[in-house]
Amino acid sequence: MDRHDLRIRANQALADLGPEPVDPEQHDIWVQERRGAVMLLTNVADGKAQGLRDAAIGEWVHPAARDLLLDAAQECP
Repeated sequence: MDRHDLRIRANQALADLGPEPVDPEQHDIWVQERRGAVMLLTNVADGKAQGLRDAAIGEWVHPAARDLLLDAAQECP
């Protein structure tokens, strides 16, 4: 999967997650769902940390998408 596709996936994950909730119970669920999004990105990138890091670089990358991509890169072996 190329950088563009990974960015699209990260942006879609953000849209699915929605904003970070303030309510503690909802926040715990959101954190778990975000963790799932990170793992999904790791899997679709075939565990290639450099590809995820490359996708996170650029001025057109949403900051929250960048965070997801970089967190996914850290999960790679």
